[in-house]
Amino acid sequence: SGKFRHRLRRKIAESKRLLLKDIETYNSLPCQMMLMKWSSRYQETTCPQHGCG
Repeated sequence: SGKFRHRLRRKIAESKRLLLKDIETYNSLPCQMMLMKWSSRYQETTCPQHGCG
């Protein structure tokens, strides 16, 4: 189970890194674009940057 936990932690770190990259990349775009990308990848309903949606 230790191996599984390690793999899970690495997976979380990876998605966190991707998330930060997304925020950097789409920071200048309108919220609607951000919202679309977010909802498709993370099933979110609000834009995390501005809390709109």
